[in-house]
Amino acid sequence: MAVPNILSAGSMDGDKIVNDQGEDLGDVKDVMIDLESGSISYVVLSFGGFLGLGDKLFGVPVEALRKKPDEHEFVLDVDKQKLENAPGFDKDNWPGTHGDHQEYMRTIYSHYGYEQRTARGTQIIGEEREEVRPREEAKQTREQAPEAVAAAPVGAKAAVAGEEIRTGDIQSREIYQILKNEHDKVLGLFDEAINTGSRDTFMQIKAELDPHMNGEEEVLYPVLKKQGRTHDISMEGYEEHHVAKMLLSELDNMNEKDEMWIPKLKVLKENVKHHVEEEEKEMFPASKNILSEQRAEEIGQKYLDFKDRYNSTHGKNI
Repeated sequence: MAVPNILSAGSMDGDKIVNDQGEDLGDVKDVMIDLESGSISYVVLSFGGFLGLGDKLFGVPVEALRKKPDEHEFVLDVDKQKLENAPGFDKDNWPGTHGDHQEYMRTIYSHYGYEQRTARGTQIIGEEREEVRPREEAKQTREQAPEAVAAAPVGAKAAVAGEEIRTGDIQSREIYQILKNEHDKVLGLFDEAINTGSRDTFMQIKAELDPHMNGEEEVLYPVLKKQGRTHDISMEGYEEHHVAKMLLSELDNMNEKDEMWIPKLKVLKENVKHHVEEEEKEMFPASKNILSEQRAEEIGQKYLDFKDRYNSTHGKNI
């Protein structure tokens, strides 16, 4: 019997998730709906025992899933490296319990390489699909992106059009948007690490921050420190990185049961949060006054290339 491309949220419960190689990853547990807009926030998956990820649930952007024709089965088109570091949550502590729903959404959209949608950023439509593409694909400007509208009527079961999804803005390849996405991701991980005391989550933070900070110091800061209006703030960036690296090293060498481990982790979070705010509110706007859009994209590509080399050399994948 043919399976329609328009599915109710209830009918998706338990649907199988596979990768492009046909390996069984797990199944669908739920579909999270924004009641204000009627749009899908994200799909909740259980990866079963795959890669040892069976103790948590995982939110995934609906754009990352592709329904197999005529089957109650979805393909999650990501590699094992992304799944190994996927931001999940405890089965008894869903995002939103502590007012962290939006922060968790920013984290998962950044992790899977999609730009987070606005409140009305996804539309379930009839026979066509225009999709948000990961940053590796060619840039499409905001003016070219289709206008997004609300998906499903509030009060009804949400329909998921497996292949028929229209989304909003395309992710920028400028260095500013790349860095901001990474900022959002790592700040979300801090909350999880502090709330759970998880060393594994701390190691994800370290795996994010190490190439991020070194990439900024290698590619962006040397350009900015040559200019008068961005010299001082770039030099402050170097110093704030220095403090963060010392705290990361100390935490890495401590036992997570140590009574000072969580307090030190909180200090690191505050250091990173302050640094992020200065970059996004001061450094980035000042940088846009001295760098053309083309130059910002060139630096963005150099930054991504540096991170690839760094992760390959240090044996880390993020």
